[in-house]
Amino acid sequence: MLGIGLDEGDENACPRARKWILDHGSVTYIPSWGKIWLSEDLYYPHPFIQDLMWDALYYFIEPLLTRWPLNKLIRKKALEITMKHIHYEDENSRYITIGSVEKVCT
Repeated sequence: MLGIGLDEGDENACPRARKWILDHGSVTYIPSWGKIWLSEDLYYPHPFIQDLMWDALYYFIEPLLTRWPLNKLIRKKALEITMKHIHYEDENSRYITIGSVEKVCT
């Protein structure tokens, strides 16, 4: 999205990306590295197959996974796994962390 106007991009990529980001809570609360990754993705060349896979996930898999009851089951399991990783990291670092990534969910 860096260097492209608000209504530009291949196949209206910027307006579609902006809508998806806003519909999913915005990037305001993600870590700095996430914001950099979102803005500099333009400079990393993607193979055609990668773009094809991402598009397939976006158009076919995501709508399926966001429907009830899958969204409830998947979210609950994802949060359990995330908390497990956070507690693991806490214990192994003796609760001394950089805090930017590990402490987001706690």
